[in-house]
Amino acid sequence: NGVGPLTSYVEKYITTVISNLLIQMKIAPYSHITIDFDENYQYQVHVQQLQLKTETQK
Repeated sequence: NGVGPLTSYVEKYITTVISNLLIQMKIAPYSHITIDFDENYQYQVHVQQLQLKTETQK
């Protein structure tokens, strides 16, 4: 089996979810996306907008 089934799942479902979030503008530039799976392949997508450091914060 290997990683083939996981790759197919990601390509089919996760790519679609992330694409829809991008189209709906729910993902800002420099966001961090985390996808959590359980043992039944149910997933949750978490989007966290990262704070960019300004010149004074470096």
